Amino acid sequence: MTTPPFDLSAIDKMTPEQYSEFIIRLAAITSADEAAENLKISLRSKAAAGDGYENYLAYHELIHATQLDKHLIEPTRMSFDANKNGETFLFLGFRGCRKTTTEMTIDSFLIGHHPDGTGIVTGASDDNAVINAKFIAQIIELHPEFKKVFPSVKPQDKAWGADGYWVVDS
Repeated sequence: MTTPPFDLSAIDKMTPEQYSEFIIRLAAITSADEAAENLKISLRSKAAAGDGYENYLAYHELIHATQLDKHLIEPTRMSFDANKNGETFLFLGFRGCRKTTTEMTIDSFLIGHHPDGTGIVTGASDDNAVINAKFIAQIIELHPEFKKVFPSVKPQDKAWGADGYWVVDS
């Protein structure tokens, strides 16, 4: 892999314009595979740097290999604002708009940043709530990008299943 002539650790401090320039310069000196891996490195750095909306956008792209859908940008930003203010947020949207997928991804992101916290997962029915909890658990347990962004957050032995999902910061 080619070592770029700039500091990858500074990515989380870049403005959008600086980041665009960084990507353009990076593309000029790397192969497609190197560029894809370098993009993942920069997204991991940004996702790990904080628990805010901008950090989540990087995490979302890592987990789903795509940017957040345009129609989800404002509700997702509102969700983070509500969380920051200690408020409840009700995410309303049309069937199939990926609201559950987005919220479950947000949940895994916040668990990664706050493994000592407590959360509750709900659904339209008990069965849906269980499915939603399993979705989050699968990201935490199995997704390689979750493990790279949050390498010290792991499922807690003997506390991973029907009675709840617990993580530890090892």
